[in-house]
Amino acid sequence: ERVHQSGQKDDSDSPHTLLSAALLNGQATLGVIQVVDGELDEGLLADLCVPIAMLLETSLVRREQEKVLGRLRSFAELNEAFSSTLDLNKLLQIVLDRAISLLGAEVGSIWLMADGDDQKIKCHVAVGPTKDRVEGLLVTRGQGIIGWVVENVEPLIVEDCSKDSRF
Repeated sequence: ERVHQSGQKDDSDSPHTLLSAALLNGQATLGVIQVVDGELDEGLLADLCVPIAMLLETSLVRREQEKVLGRLRSFAELNEAFSSTLDLNKLLQIVLDRAISLLGAEVGSIWLMADGDDQKIKCHVAVGPTKDRVEGLLVTRGQGIIGWVVENVEPLIVEDCSKDSRF
């Protein structure tokens, strides 16, 4: 059974001829261009690959530059926010909202060490469906994921919280 590039089943009995060429940027392969049942001129397609690869690379670089500029704008906005208020919870909410936006997340929280107690961590602000349950919550150093991060002083990625004993 043959499948067309569009993902549709190809029931035709006629043979298809295709030509494929790599889109190269130096030694790095950026992708492949493929034509089917057209004027299959290998030289022409190879000649097209050079400017296509250059344009693609330029586009990828621009996209990365836009990400960096977006992050720099976010840092500038955070600096402005810090200068505009002394309300800790307001500042933390601004920081959390920006972090969630930059990371493309939906839920988040900021925890700070409890006043006068280096063994307790308190959730000051949260975003998401569990916001009301976690804001104000105190966790002991070493307890749960938050406590583990405080205890080990290193970032942690947990792929599936439901399977992690710290959750």
